[in-house]
Amino acid sequence: MKDLVRTGLIWAVACLLAALAVIVFAALVLPVDQPIPIHWNSQGAADRFADRMTALMVLAAPAGILLLTNILLAIVPFISPRPENILKSSRIYLVTWAGSNLLVLGVTALIAFAMVGGAETGATPVIIPVILSSLCIFLIAIGNYLPKSSANWFVGVRTPWTLSSDYTWARTHRLAGWLFVLAGIAGLPFALMGDTPFRQILVVPLASVAAIVSIVYSYVVWRNAPDRK
Repeated sequence: MKDLVRTGLIWAVACLLAALAVIVFAALVLPVDQPIPIHWNSQGAADRFADRMTALMVLAAPAGILLLTNILLAIVPFISPRPENILKSSRIYLVTWAGSNLLVLGVTALIAFAMVGGAETGATPVIIPVILSSLCIFLIAIGNYLPKSSANWFVGVRTPWTLSSDYTWARTHRLAGWLFVLAGIAGLPFALMGDTPFRQILVVPLASVAAIVSIVYSYVVWRNAPDRK
């Protein structure tokens, strides 16, 4: 258990320090005397501006939330009702832990780049495709490890039916793994497109559809599960 947490914390500390470096860099180079973009539309054009201090707070917010998430992820293995299954699910636990840190680090760096460059141009068309494609890759990584997880209260498709039946958990996560991988693969080309209706319609809802189908499927499987409780 300690090795699992130690590995996760190494990723967390490294990514948080890198994010801090990005924030410090932005604080040094952002102009004081002009509005800073803090929000962008689907075309990558800045549509909301703020002063320098507010912009830095917006930039630091994801890292602050991630810090609290890392603390929770470090504690969870020691307070889980089924700690042995957390160990059995260590791969997906670490993928989720490291992946969320890398994702937030990437988003922080991208937003900083957009703030610095957008302060003059007002547009950073690369920001939306990069964020959406990163989410698709994260879905693929999560989906690859979902079937290898064991029933636990913190990672995976956690429904009353999967948590009360190991058989249901295994069947549900076998399907969920495929669904999340397919969602990521299907969304990736659309994420890289320009501003099209397909990108807005498909990329974000795909993960929601995969999750909803998995939840419904868990109930269907549980109804005939040999170990249902």
